[in-house]
Amino acid sequence: SLARLAAQRAEDMQHIHQDVGNRVISAQAILECAIDGVEHGVDQSQLEQDLLTAREEVGSVNRLFAVMLYRAQVQAEQTPEHTRREPVDLPVWIRRLIDGKRKANEAHKRLADLRCESPPPDYDFRIEAQQGGPQRLVDTIALELILTNLLDNAVKYSPNGGTISIALWDQADPLCIRVTDEGDGIAPEDQRRIFDLRDRGSQAVGTITGKGIGLHHVRRLLQEQGGSITVESEGVPGKGSTFTVTLPEPPQP
Repeated sequence: SLARLAAQRAEDMQHIHQDVGNRVISAQAILECAIDGVEHGVDQSQLEQDLLTAREEVGSVNRLFAVMLYRAQVQAEQTPEHTRREPVDLPVWIRRLIDGKRKANEAHKRLADLRCESPPPDYDFRIEAQQGGPQRLVDTIALELILTNLLDNAVKYSPNGGTISIALWDQADPLCIRVTDEGDGIAPEDQRRIFDLRDRGSQAVGTITGKGIGLHHVRRLLQEQGGSITVESEGVPGKGSTFTVTLPEPPQP
């Protein structure tokens, strides 16, 4: 019902506000420790780790703000999510998204080279899609939030690099997009709950930064448009995970 949907959105926004506040406080504390470390000659490796952690927190805040802005826009317009869709050539659109990830990875490599640091892992971003199909009606803002989160997770949980691919089936209903990596994988017992708020799975605890809020909002965004998301993984490092996103055609006006 509309009342239930409104309550879910309000709860989500409350959690986002809380998480943004916690991450800002965390980043500030880490940076203050780093500044104090510079003044007192802390170990260089610890300083670098603190700065990387702070950058991760700031990046998470940026992504959460993007979700907040999207939800605020939808609420202000008072229109169903499916009416925000526009005709898009999805293979071309997703290639642009992948190109942005490639460029970001290359920038990280150049920065490491300038600092005489070890280069970051090498990621091979690929897209599998047929050309020349009809345009699809999609909410590009929501879809970018969804795919960016999935690609960021694929990078985060693939510490040794590897291939990250997006496979697209855009000539069928529902639209189907699969994001596959060669990372650590997800234990079978964790796969049912990784979309729950703040759950990241047992294999990530203590090794990967973050608070598990992203996949919850990915699922919520999809549900609001009649879509869904599933995960497949053997839970074996190196064999990775596959997330499958489905989006049906919007109802006819």
